[in-house]
Amino acid sequence: MATGSTITSLDGWLHLPEVVFPALKNAQEKGSVFAVHKVGFLAVSKQECVVAGINAEEQPPGKCLLPTAVVKLAGTPELCKLPISLGPWAFDCVAMAHSGVLEFPTQIEFGILEGRSYAEFVV
Repeated sequence: MATGSTITSLDGWLHLPEVVFPALKNAQEKGSVFAVHKVGFLAVSKQECVVAGINAEEQPPGKCLLPTAVVKLAGTPELCKLPISLGPWAFDCVAMAHSGVLEFPTQIEFGILEGRSYAEFVV
């Protein structure tokens, strides 16, 4: 796994590479499928997000979830940031992994449909 697969600060999250999501014209098109080795998030205060210009919803207890994934890019697993809108999805993935419902690595399709980012498990 890539070194530095953990971040502990907003600045660290901001400097992560991003996974490029294709914009789809309709639901029949397919997004990009990646081998995902881990999903997580960085929880930071709403104030930190405001100062950094990040529009993330505040979750209880007053934190914003900044999603991450260890994605295989060019043959190497690399820690990447995901779109803010996938924060709740990342939280659910972490919960499912901890409960044994979800195992990594797994194939996940990413894309943008109707202006919204999505992530779906490939089965």
